[in-house]
Amino acid sequence: MSTPAARQWPWVSIIIPAYNTAAYIRETLQSVFSQDYPHCEVVVVNDGSPDTPQLEQALKPFASRIVYLKQPNGGVASARNAGIRASKGELIAFLDSDDLHEPCFLRVQVSYLLSHPDVAVVYGDGIIFGAGHPEIRISQVSPSQGEVTFASLVNETCCVPTSGTLSRRDALVAVGLFDESLRWGEDFDLWLRLTRAGYRIAYHREIVFRYRRHPQNISQRPDVMPRHAALVMQKFLASGDLSPEEARLALRAKRRFEAAVLLAEGMAAFEEHNFRLAVQKLTQANQTLRSPRLMVMLALLHSCPQALWHLRRLWRKTREELTFK
Repeated sequence: MSTPAARQWPWVSIIIPAYNTAAYIRETLQSVFSQDYPHCEVVVVNDGSPDTPQLEQALKPFASRIVYLKQPNGGVASARNAGIRASKGELIAFLDSDDLHEPCFLRVQVSYLLSHPDVAVVYGDGIIFGAGHPEIRISQVSPSQGEVTFASLVNETCCVPTSGTLSRRDALVAVGLFDESLRWGEDFDLWLRLTRAGYRIAYHREIVFRYRRHPQNISQRPDVMPRHAALVMQKFLASGDLSPEEARLALRAKRRFEAAVLLAEGMAAFEEHNFRLAVQKLTQANQTLRSPRLMVMLALLHSCPQALWHLRRLWRKTREELTFK
């Protein structure tokens, strides 16, 4: 493929916060430097990582090709903001240090923004891989349908994966970058603030990145994301800055996220054979979720928890046998 003259293409900064992912970051950087778009810089921010010796050893082959920053641990929002401030690109890409960009990532994303000057952030589809699970498209798990708005984000009909985004710097700066008071959910908060400020976020279905599952990835815990999404909703509700309709949507979403946390805690209690706690948590969750399946499970937990436990074990064993034949 012929590359247009550099002056025709914007400079892109790829921001990679690093925390306890020395085992993966070499592959992450290899994916970045396999891009077929040459006009970019890579900023790696060591966010007070406990594996710093291993991290810096993994970074050595790339030392001349990256900007490397070190800071005390401040969380991913702080690390991303530090990377943005140290960068020079008019477009900003975010990549977690255990994820991968496809070779087409920058070419596809930059081309989209060049042809859609009204769009501030674009994101594409991706592949979830790793941890021994079959690969699956993100759109099959977290679909995006229709225009990305405050309503579609809080209702989860549009889900923006941060490693799949390319953003205009001026839009990020205008809304104040990431909120460093949030240790999790900082990206969800940012997309919400951008939409409320009138910036457009667009989606396309081309696969542009790969999201890695692994044992150290805390976001894989089913209670983590809804717990912090509920805190983000509480932040917006407490601001007093929402319209009546936005406040209604945020309150409903907050209750739904809190119910998802209770559901995860209830299922964990069930797995630990703590049926009393499981009943308590699942009953609280179902006051919001109103799930017929959960009502059946609660009825069985009340009447014959041991039978349900053995059925659960049998179902899991059968599933494993069918999956790994």
